[in-house]
Amino acid sequence: MGLADTIRKARRTKRMSQRELGSALGVSGQAVHQWEQGDTEPSIDSRVMLAQVLDIPIAELLPLDARNAPAAEGAQEVILLERFRLLPPQFREAILRILLAQLEMTRTLR
Repeated sequence: MGLADTIRKARRTKRMSQRELGSALGVSGQAVHQWEQGDTEPSIDSRVMLAQVLDIPIAELLPLDARNAPAAEGAQEVILLERFRLLPPQFREAILRILLAQLEMTRTLR
């Protein structure tokens, strides 16, 4: 399922209109409509807020290549993954937000 479908399904599960979701996120209902149509994508901050408002894991709002990443390779990645799993959920969300922002900056520089 793509990002647009994930957002639409989660919003409908919460029985929210596009306008209501937009209001909760500080964006227009039209912005939500565009996300659900796949015309545009939410920013990193909006994805974090979407996950919170729709009560879904942020991982569901990540690009497919990030969700389908291979298992940890090398000692550094294993340590990072082990330590990440020990963190409380709010810290995991903060770290994911930082990583997503860095990914977005990297894509912009290309």
